[in-house]
Amino acid sequence: MFSRQVTMRLKRGAAAELATVVERVVIPAMRRQKGFRDEITLIAADRLEAVSTSFWDTAEDAEEFNLRAYPGVLEALSKVVEKNPKAVTFEVTNSTIHDVVGHTL
Repeated sequence: MFSRQVTMRLKRGAAAELATVVERVVIPAMRRQKGFRDEITLIAADRLEAVSTSFWDTAEDAEEFNLRAYPGVLEALSKVVEKNPKAVTFEVTNSTIHDVVGHTL
């Protein structure tokens, strides 16, 4: 399993709207993509930073989302983020939420 972590600097006062954009735009776009497993969004206590972590069956599935749907996600997020989010893909090696079998470390 693979995870895609996106770090965002939020516009002041935009934390609640971020939650709405994730619920109405981001998660539906992910659900349409092959290999999608889960999405978790965290907002910092100061409400100016957020981290979104999505889980995918394969690195290829995560990359396919990045190529096909992520440009639309970025457009929707532009209302609430200061600048383009930073995205990084990781291999998931341990999880108490997801069944991770056969990691290669």
